[in-house]
Amino acid sequence: MKNIFLTGQVQCGKSTLIRRVLAALGPLSLGGFRSISVASAIPGAFAEVYLVPAADEHPALTRDNLIGIRWGGHGFNAYPAAFDNYGVQLLRSSAPAQLLLMDELGMMENAATLFAQAVSQCLDGAIPILGVVKPRSTPLLDAVRAHPAVQVITVDENNRDSLVPVVTELLRPLIK
Repeated sequence: MKNIFLTGQVQCGKSTLIRRVLAALGPLSLGGFRSISVASAIPGAFAEVYLVPAADEHPALTRDNLIGIRWGGHGFNAYPAAFDNYGVQLLRSSAPAQLLLMDELGMMENAATLFAQAVSQCLDGAIPILGVVKPRSTPLLDAVRAHPAVQVITVDENNRDSLVPVVTELLRPLIK
């Protein structure tokens, strides 16, 4: 398998595992995206969620890459146009990368058909992917998990540390 996707419950260590694997792999050219949540000043909102370039340590947070707003309960407003425009741009501009990061694929992109197509093209592409897929059922998430070039690894608090060398060694021979 050339694409590794991590899955597991919220806050179980998936993104931390990715950071540790990337550190173990050493310097490499990263493409793809990360999603980050920041506290929101919007009344009633819990957080604003942005899609940012995988390798950008100090990304700009603008209306163009705002993908959603999480509200106090479990609800959210999603902005599929941000996925279909900015998200697709991030994936398409990743051609020279050695590794694509997709952290994470979840629920907010349900209506982003162009983004889903770009993800599918990446899964079929030559660049290996390290990503996170939410353990829910949507057409995109189910398609990612079912893709023949995808290996899904379940992360939990008990195995997250022991998975660092496992995932690192799965990816190392794939990176050119």
